[in-house]
Amino acid sequence: MEDNNELNSNEYLEMANHAKEVVDEAQAKMDLYKKQNMELKKNLISIYGAIRILDHFTCMDTSEEINIYVEFLRGYMSDICENFIS
Repeated sequence: MEDNNELNSNEYLEMANHAKEVVDEAQAKMDLYKKQNMELKKNLISIYGAIRILDHFTCMDTSEEINIYVEFLRGYMSDICENFIS
């Protein structure tokens, strides 16, 4: 009877170790996703800032087509930032 209990204890220990490995692996992936998410947010904010600066400069003597394009980009990035970052 003791051999059966010992076998069950070993099986339990193996299952617990396997479960810990699975959880640790999932946590590592989650940490990586969080880091990538933060980097993406920083990049979006930087791009949005650059477009805002470009929009400010295009108020001067530039063609109407460039103004329209920059205005479109600014609006598009605003929508992305509002949806993604908030």
